[in-house]
Amino acid sequence: MSSKITYKDASSHRTEMRDWFDYRGYLEIWQNGEVRLLRRHQSEGTPSRAFNGLDIEFRFSGPSARSMVTFVNSEEVQGLISTIHEGHSVAWDGHNHKGVFTDAAKEATTRLEAAICEYHEQCFRN
Repeated sequence: MSSKITYKDASSHRTEMRDWFDYRGYLEIWQNGEVRLLRRHQSEGTPSRAFNGLDIEFRFSGPSARSMVTFVNSEEVQGLISTIHEGHSVAWDGHNHKGVFTDAAKEATTRLEAAICEYHEQCFRN
């Protein structure tokens, strides 16, 4: 699955200097295996696919998603992303389709969150 990613500005808002710190960066692993690094205005909330765990998202602060490209394309992080994707599935819980992780994917998720926090001074635990 290991595919190199690029930066995409997914925000529907215009960026003005006074708004700049209202943006958050996101690393998203989609159910189909696509990996995206983007930013959204904090008022846009969590997409329903991420809320239900169909797509996996890791959040970090500030407008520096571009600076994360090298980090995310590193061999270590690509390995973690691959483990997460391979250990992620979707199951019906009686009300919604929800994301489910194997133990290996849960461990890789924890390691990726820690790596993001180590690389990026401010981070947000999911």
